[in-house]
Amino acid sequence: MTSFWQLPAAVLTLLIAFTEGPGTLGTLSRREALRRQMTGQAKASLSNMSLPEPPPAAVSGEAPPVTAAATGEESIATAAAAAAAAAEGGQKPELKKDEGWWRDRMAKARQALAKDEAALPVAEGKVAGMTTEVINMDDPARQSKMRQQLMVTLAEVERLKGQIETDKKTIADIQVEARRAGVPPGWIR
Repeated sequence: MTSFWQLPAAVLTLLIAFTEGPGTLGTLSRREALRRQMTGQAKASLSNMSLPEPPPAAVSGEAPPVTAAATGEESIATAAAAAAAAAEGGQKPELKKDEGWWRDRMAKARQALAKDEAALPVAEGKVAGMTTEVINMDDPARQSKMRQQLMVTLAEVERLKGQIETDKKTIADIQVEARRAGVPPGWIR
């Protein structure tokens, strides 16, 4: 039977071990083995085999021809003919990349970064609070459940950190693409 101080110390040790980066390959393999022991077997497996077969028209990639006589509108027929011609050539209709398009694209990338940066401190605060709860909880069953929730929250923090890095890279990529396209710098500020 463990005493009351040993369980919080063990939980704290595990949390520190999982939040630090691996020093060596051996450390990483031990952590992965421990993670696999704690998570258990998968309940379901997803694959393309469980999906229904697509209809034959979708597989061929050809759109049925649309004629002006069939629809009664000539503008629909010309739009469909332009789309079919672009599909045959393997090209998409080109978007007009003007100042508004570049500004909108950069604004969306910056909004995504700001949203993720705002969510990160909230998630980290939740981790800190949950860690305190786990350490101070007496009931082993509830403590186990809280540990699982804590691991999910830690994974969310790591996902947010990765998303922030991805958002920063996206912004840098947009800036490089704009520079190569000869876009004035003011359009992407």
